Amino acid sequence: MDEVTLLSEKQIFGDNKLDIFNKIEKEARITDFAILLGGYYYPSIRTGYYWIKSKFFINTINVDGDVRCYDEIYFRSNGIRPVVSYSKIKDDISNEKINEDGVKEIEYGEYPQNAVNRELQDKLERLYKNNELVKTEKTYTTDSRKYDDYDESFLPQEHIEYEFEDKKYVRVKVNSFYDGNLFTLSNGEKYKDDDYVWVEVSKVKWLVDEENDIALSKDILVAGIQYDNAKNYVGAFENSNMYKFLNTYFIKDIQTEKYIDISKISGTYEEAMALIEEAKRRHNAILDKSIIGKTLIKHL
Repeated sequence: MDEVTLLSEKQIFGDNKLDIFNKIEKEARITDFAILLGGYYYPSIRTGYYWIKSKFFINTINVDGDVRCYDEIYFRSNGIRPVVSYSKIKDDISNEKINEDGVKEIEYGEYPQNAVNRELQDKLERLYKNNELVKTEKTYTTDSRKYDDYDESFLPQEHIEYEFEDKKYVRVKVNSFYDGNLFTLSNGEKYKDDDYVWVEVSKVKWLVDEENDIALSKDILVAGIQYDNAKNYVGAFENSNMYKFLNTYFIKDIQTEKYIDISKISGTYEEAMALIEEAKRRHNAILDKSIIGKTLIKHL
């Protein structure tokens, strides 16, 4: 994957829109992770606003799938549906299918998405406080500013990834759009600012338009990121703070470690052993320190 971008208005509306939008609605589900970071959402249908790009002004798609013109490019309550080149990721995708809408749907990469249930929340919090969770050495970077700190520039914060029973999680301090008021996540639990919420890292689903070489995230993945600071933006997406975030942090965070599947190794004994040693060398840090890595070493 060499670049992350956003949809344009022409790709969503009009005679030349992407074929995807002949089959699906324009509104999108928002993840709990995005809500926790300041994203606005419509509770009954769990859709949110997401940024799109334009040459002369900034738009969002609202909770009902309609376009909304935005002068406030410094808002943090709009979420992000990243777009990547399908041809750049297709060799690394999994679980390809044609979904119920007739759209090719794939899985590529991992990202924090949905809050865990109350029982697991309590267990993970207890293990965390007892220093009994294993770090994977991966982090996810977002903006640490409060949703209405409009004059403040991007200040990165890292969400540490932990491993528990072969799944991965991050601990998120709530920094919501709702200014101290309670809101409900997909697990049915209510939260407010400064609570800590455990969010599972899971595979990201993408909708594919092969003709236009586009993979669009099915959900709104992250929020709390300003499109730009109004004093600096000059109308080109490539000059925006949004572009910098997507192609400095998100592009790195979404990628997963590539392991050699030893069940598919063929050739001579020497060739097989060379591949195994290469797998160990490339992933030494993870293999030494994570539960999944220790299991893999045991099999090797």
